Amino acid sequence: MFVVRQVGGFETFERVATLLDVTNLPPCNIVCLDLRGVGGDVALASVVPGQTVGFTNPPSTWLTSEAPYTDTEFAVLARQTRASGGDASCGPVGLVIPSYNFSPDDIGRWVYLSNFTDPGNNGWARIVSYLGNVAQVDRTFPSPGVSGNWAFYFVKIDPSAVPAGVEPKYFPTAAANLTWKLMQGATMLATGNSGVTFREPSPTPLSLTTRFTQILPTAQAVEDLFLVSRQQVDALQRAATQNQTAFLNTITHTIGP
Repeated sequence: MFVVRQVGGFETFERVATLLDVTNLPPCNIVCLDLRGVGGDVALASVVPGQTVGFTNPPSTWLTSEAPYTDTEFAVLARQTRASGGDASCGPVGLVIPSYNFSPDDIGRWVYLSNFTDPGNNGWARIVSYLGNVAQVDRTFPSPGVSGNWAFYFVKIDPSAVPAGVEPKYFPTAAANLTWKLMQGATMLATGNSGVTFREPSPTPLSLTTRFTQILPTAQAVEDLFLVSRQQVDALQRAATQNQTAFLNTITHTIGP
């Protein structure tokens, strides 16, 4: 396992995980899929465990030469809530959610609205722009409404849904603008072209990941990272052969400035 640092939407390799890390840090793997853009509402409304999500334009870094990564289809575990509340209002100005801070990442996301008195205000709405806590969506509201419920959802995959003896199957990297399809067996339920894979939210800057892929600018940088990782693994192995506690220390190595 590896320790990654997540700050401001970016992540960097910190170190090979020690037993102390495994005990103290939360596991945060890339198992989440945001279904933005056209088609996302259909998928989010119908997705259930046991379905699969697949991709037709995966990044070139998503290698498909070894199991379980011989294809780009992933088993659905559940639809989960990213954020929700009950203070939404709507009308000519747009959708207002006082307790939510919109960000550029919300453009294209679908929000599900409910509990408005006018049923025409309820249902799925796609964020197209925002200013502060007021968002413009892809449809108009038939009448002003207050005290509406709102929720943003995402899809979480099941990395353990693989044949026996094969490593868990995570999304290889965080990626955006993915062309995706939601399948029930051989039946296609929904498609879209604005999928975004991302890591589970972490309560701390440091977290554990079973799989880590980093794109580096030069071959030398790749070799340096490989050397650092190998040295840290060797050090842990040497410590573990001495006694059962010698490998509990945290190992760190700074890469770059």
